[in-house]
Amino acid sequence: HGGQKEDDNEEERAGRQDDEPAPGAAPEYDDRYVEPVRDEKNIIFQTRILNQHLVCTLCMGYFKDACTIIECLHTFCRSCIMRHFCESNVCPQCDSQLGTNPKDLVRTDRTLQSIVDKVFPQFVQTNEQAKAATKRPATPEESQPAKAQRQTPSGVEPHEEISFSLQEDAPLSAEYGTKLEKPFLRTKAQLTVAHLKKYLNRKMSLSADSEVDIVCRNRVMPAEITLDRIVKEHWKDPEDLVLHYRVRTRGGELADGPAAGVAHDDVAGAT
Repeated sequence: HGGQKEDDNEEERAGRQDDEPAPGAAPEYDDRYVEPVRDEKNIIFQTRILNQHLVCTLCMGYFKDACTIIECLHTFCRSCIMRHFCESNVCPQCDSQLGTNPKDLVRTDRTLQSIVDKVFPQFVQTNEQAKAATKRPATPEESQPAKAQRQTPSGVEPHEEISFSLQEDAPLSAEYGTKLEKPFLRTKAQLTVAHLKKYLNRKMSLSADSEVDIVCRNRVMPAEITLDRIVKEHWKDPEDLVLHYRVRTRGGELADGPAAGVAHDDVAGAT
């Protein structure tokens, strides 16, 4: 009986050892859901419950410079989606066809990126340190004031582009054509309002006695002002520029009635 008892004890000790992790081994992943804990100022929660909303499906990391495709509203890191569009013109998540210039349908998503930055502030610090480490020192020529003089008045280089939307401000009757099918545009920062008017006249096949107003924040923009000046002097918002257009007869009335509540900007578009 004594020998049997010793065998039972050894089996019991071996069973306990099997249940215990080996020294130095990583603990098993605990996937149990834990309810968020709130107090007056903070909320403590498992960050993994947000992964499906904050992770780029191309690199499987949290968004870095998040960008959303406006056709299907799927979001990716800017570098990831731009690299994908070098080889394909479909959304990598839903396979939607995005035409010949899919990069034109990408918009910066500051809302999602701000959430990532608030939930994971350590990533912001790491990215800033990486940028500082890779930043090229300015040459003597670049550090001189002449560099600023070569820029445009708004500080935007002429070759840079601006993303904006051109929205219908007042419903148009059938005789004035249809509204723009694709109101989201991307073009040179130095494009003027006069160019936008010509674009709308051509797209909507307006009659000779029709006139188009381009409006920003309830002010009609002068024909000679450029998009970069509108952003700097009138829009003043980190979000993408939003412009509206109104069609009127050359006498001054709108196609569907008087222009109520719209102020005309009499500031000359001097360069």
